[in-house]
Amino acid sequence: MSADDRELGILKKAADIMVRKAEDLIVRAVDDPALFYSLFSSPPEVSIIASILPAAQSEILSRRYNQLWTELKLEAALIDETKIDKSFFLSDYFYDLLVKVVRSTLETDNKNKIRLYARILLRPALLDNAKFRYYSKDFVSLLSELSPADLQLAREVTNDRKKSSLQVHSLALIMRLNW
Repeated sequence: MSADDRELGILKKAADIMVRKAEDLIVRAVDDPALFYSLFSSPPEVSIIASILPAAQSEILSRRYNQLWTELKLEAALIDETKIDKSFFLSDYFYDLLVKVVRSTLETDNKNKIRLYARILLRPALLDNAKFRYYSKDFVSLLSELSPADLQLAREVTNDRKKSSLQVHSLALIMRLNW
């Protein structure tokens, strides 16, 4: 068995563990007895809503969970495997980050946030991003506090910075070529 085969086996085991842990988190989020006890002991109108809630909650959480895993697959397809620190996926820090990302995903209906959570979960494994690895949980926390308008503003500011940076580089190139 080659070293690559062993690494692939380790990655597959890590992925299986991640999926099982994430599914366990979802089950616990859906089956919160304290929440349902408080709802069912409320006035009849709230009890009616609470009786409908488990089915709707399960569907909503499932949709969000599925979107996260779809986004993870799309994000993973963009990454060059030779630039991945595979040991990161076996670390406690990755597990903690995974838990935080899954929880944050289940708490939002914003597709852009879920896409960014997937990116935040995978990008620290890149060797080039190792110096930012331990800020990832902070990034998730910050992102979870942003509104959709905040995300749009951040996107516009980033796009403006890219455009102005490109203009500065273009101007410098033109000056170097004496056009």
